[in-house]
Amino acid sequence: MAVKFDFVIKSAFVLRSDAVRRVWTILESAVGSVSATARCADNARREFDSLSQLLAFDNAKAKEIRSLELSARSTDFKRHGDVTFRDWSDPISVTLSAQEEGEISQAREELRDAIDGTKAWYSSISRIDLVNVLFASLVLFWLVSNIALGDRSEPRRGVELGRAVLLAAQVLGFLGALGLFCWVLWRLHARYFPRAFFALGQGADRYQVDDNMRWVVIVGLVVSVFGSLVVAFVTG
Repeated sequence: MAVKFDFVIKSAFVLRSDAVRRVWTILESAVGSVSATARCADNARREFDSLSQLLAFDNAKAKEIRSLELSARSTDFKRHGDVTFRDWSDPISVTLSAQEEGEISQAREELRDAIDGTKAWYSSISRIDLVNVLFASLVLFWLVSNIALGDRSEPRRGVELGRAVLLAAQVLGFLGALGLFCWVLWRLHARYFPRAFFALGQGADRYQVDDNMRWVVIVGLVVSVFGSLVVAFVTG
């Protein structure tokens, strides 16, 4: 009876050479010959026939890996295995198939364990949807404004033209500043909290630099928020 296992892992990942070596070895032992295909930043599709070739790839910034697929096939083509790492909503996908479940059941569990080790420590942050957060913040701001202004019982009076223009300019300035802030925040989020990072070759050094910056950003944000709360508490 033929059997096929499919599963995806939604966590952000940092793929290092030891994880690649482990996944490659599992596929090779359970399925058969393994090859790798990398799609890179320079729009090239690079193929590797051996683990040593893949790990020897320099992964320079101009041609850094954007997605990596490890594929295994048995000599009789009765067993197949694919593990794909990419920067999508489902960053990691795994497919295993064979004629008998016992041939690949252990490999499935071993692959889960190996892939769990690639989970990025900032995975929860990387999955934050900034668009939804912004929308929710604007709705909350609108509700609070309506509640705060809703109890006014005095009749509304007309607004002079000059004051109306000034108010309109202030609103546009606020929206422009908010838009710029959101754009900067989105760029920082995409840059320093990616769902996929291939820390292979030169990518390992890039990851270390980015990780240092992540701690600066997070620690700086926590200290800033904590300081603001302390100041607000002291000043009443």
